[in-house]
Formats: sequence, structure tokens, C-alpha cells
Amino acid sequence: MKILIVIILIFIAVLINYLMNLHNIYNYYLLKINKSNEKVTNLLTEKYNLMINLIDALKDEKKFKTEDYNDFITLPNYENIFLDNQIKVYEQKLNEYFEDHEKVLKKNEISDLYKNIKTISNQLRAAKRYYNDTNNKYNKLVSRFPSNLIAKFKHYETNELYEEEVLEQLKILEEE
Repeated sequence: MKILIVIILIFIAVLINYLMNLHNIYNYYLLKINKSNEKVTNLLTEKYNLMINLIDALKDEKKFKTEDYNDFITLPNYENIFLDNQIKVYEQKLNEYFEDHEKVLKKNEISDLYKNIKTISNQLRAAKRYYNDTNNKYNKLVSRFPSNLIAKFKHYETNELYEEEVLEQLKILEEE
């Protein structure tokens, strides 16, 4: 009888240790996700502001229609993923304008703003990749047994990923 009690106590101790480790893993991923989301938010805000400044600098240029950007200029505060998608749409419009009007990019203010936007875009791409990688690990934890039991108990849910990075990951998987 004593051996059975000892075995049960050891089992309970191991189970508690396992659950505490899972809890710590969740906290670790949540911290990483929050930090990376903060970084993405800051970069998106910076890119958005640079694009607004670029649109303002272009308002006196020939064939540049500021009214085409009114919806972008007046964007209220949205979640990062929506804002990221909107920035992509309007960045593409700006790129098309510059393809047709290359001389405009030779102006210092416009050129500097455009280069800064490209620099931020690269930093943003890296930040979103890190965010998505961390969220992929977290989402697996939330959806797989036995860690999903803690997720249900703590009301953890899977997080959305940034599209561009998801598409890149799918391409890599298809090539392998």
C-alpha cells in the first residue's frame, strides 16, 4: 500500500511539474508575441507616417492625384494586420506612380522619404517574420494535446498571422 501511495505522489509531482513548465512556456511565447507585436506596431506607424509625408510632398507634382489617397490619409486606428494590408495597397499605388514619373524621385525630399520607406519596409518584413514564427509555435502549442488543455483552461486562442509571411512560408514548403 505504501508503494502505491509513493507512486501516486510521484506521478502527481511529475504532472504538476509538467503543467508548470507548460504554463511557463505559454508565458514565454506570450511575452515574445507582445514584444514582437509592439515592434511591428511601431514600424507600421512609422511607415504610415512616412507615406503620409511622401503623399504630402507629392501633392504639387504633375499627374499626382492626392484625392486617390484620401481614404489612406484618414485611416482611423486599426489593428496591425488591417493597417499592414492598407499600407501595401497604397504603397503599390505610389510605386506605380514612381514607375511612370521617375524624375520625381530625383528630388531630395521625395527621394529621402522613399528611401526611408524602403528601409522601414525591410525592417517591417523581418519583424513580421519573427512575429509569425513565434505565433506559429504558440498556435501549435494552443492546438495540440496535451497543451491545448491548459489553453482551454486559460482561454488562450490562436493568433492571426501576417499574409505576406504566410505566403512566403507556403512557397518554401511547396519547393521542398
